[in-house]
Amino acid sequence: MTSQEGRGIVAPRRVPIAITRADVLQCVAIAVERAKYRRYDKGGTWARGLANARTPYVITDIKPHEWAIVVGSVGEYAVANYLAPSLGECGIDDELRVCGDYGIDFRAYGLTLQVKTRQRPGEHVLVKEGTNKALALVAVEWSRDDVAELLGWEWSHFLNECHREVSRFGSWVNLCVGDEVLRPMSRLRSELALWKELQCR
Repeated sequence: MTSQEGRGIVAPRRVPIAITRADVLQCVAIAVERAKYRRYDKGGTWARGLANARTPYVITDIKPHEWAIVVGSVGEYAVANYLAPSLGECGIDDELRVCGDYGIDFRAYGLTLQVKTRQRPGEHVLVKEGTNKALALVAVEWSRDDVAELLGWEWSHFLNECHREVSRFGSWVNLCVGDEVLRPMSRLRSELALWKELQCR
């Protein structure tokens, strides 16, 4: 979170990351392979994908449940792009796992990160309660074809203080992580540098 005189607690400044059609097509290829490999409840909400999903760059021939994975992969790509100077060799996690990634998208110097990406302009991201196993959460918005915006990050144990609501698409509970509770992305770079230094001692 960021405090500004006269405005109180406000969301941190967003970090724009360019997204090309080639980037999206790479994420589509990853999503198709992941969807084939994973075990999902074929009648469940996840299998139906994102409600009223918007596919950029006029990409066709992709199923709704695959598109949900594309959106997440674009968010991971944007985070990897921003953190590359801190992480060194860093890219999208394209490993195939039957049961998904268990809520961990990046591991670096002992620090684990989960990335949550929303596809429409908004003021919060939803995290299914009990699914975030990483030490920290990074929030991303990808509401325009050519830009993904890094909204900020927060330690996972603080997320339990967020508002809860029952999902409109199922019986599970979501944590509503507001943009205003997030920390600036620059502080995540600093945090990773500290973890790297501690690990190298």
